[in-house]
Amino acid sequence: MVAMMFACNKVNDNVVANVNNYSITTSELKYWMLLQRAEVYNYFYEKYGIIDNDDFWEQKVDGKSP
Repeated sequence: MVAMMFACNKVNDNVVANVNNYSITTSELKYWMLLQRAEVYNYFYEKYGIIDNDDFWEQKVDGKSP
């Protein structure tokens, strides 16, 4: 199913990076970023006590931002 989703979107999908001779497209990057979203929230909550808010993704703590 995932492979089919990427195959359908590949027509206008730009390559944003190459890793070990594998091209990563915009849609693939967005997909994997979405999967990591909950882990990022959890990390910043447990490490810094930050809860979700309007500027969660832009704020910096100890020089790090989500």
